Amino acid sequence: MKIDRCKYYSNDKYGNMLFNISRCFNDMAMAKRLVNSINENEFDDNSIKISYTLYISKLYFGHLKEALKLLDIIYNNDDYKNYFCTQNILKFMDEISSEINFEDESLNKKYLNIRHDAFHYNMADNSAIKTFKQANEQLYNNGFKDVTIEFKSNIYQYELACDVLTLTKYFNCDTIPKEITTLYDKVIKIINLILSEICIKKQDKNE
Repeated sequence: MKIDRCKYYSNDKYGNMLFNISRCFNDMAMAKRLVNSINENEFDDNSIKISYTLYISKLYFGHLKEALKLLDIIYNNDDYKNYFCTQNILKFMDEISSEINFEDESLNKKYLNIRHDAFHYNMADNSAIKTFKQANEQLYNNGFKDVTIEFKSNIYQYELACDVLTLTKYFNCDTIPKEITTLYDKVIKIINLILSEICIKKQDKNE
């Protein structure tokens, strides 16, 4: 399918929003592909695999958080809702409305601020220090008593799985909740449906 660029990305707020939706879907799809390919890749050693897995997990959480913020704009703005959403799409969005609206009981509010911690390094305020101390103690009490650092010729190479501290702040050394994977799949489905509908409409106008 080829659609004239000026007809696909109209030079208005809807074209700009479509551009954001397209970027969001492609980033989420790539992150999911990376997660699914972890066990298919070859790594020099298991420590690299662990660090790689943690990094991909950060991307996964980050894209999900940003996608929910994007859906919030579409879902709660009548202009965007009418332009991008069919009744079928709205039905699926209604199902995750608590996540879109960041309600107290949502997974979004409970876990996904990890996106902020994972990609910001200037966090030295008292609240950040407090949660760091709690996570560090939690790791220690759960058997992670040593910090493993790769060091060659007096040059630091990397710390094994340093981001396990970040994940511990949110998941207490437990397995990442299956509900997050389920939510991710629901969100990417909604965005896929939006893009599919738009492509069909734009293609009809292009002919």
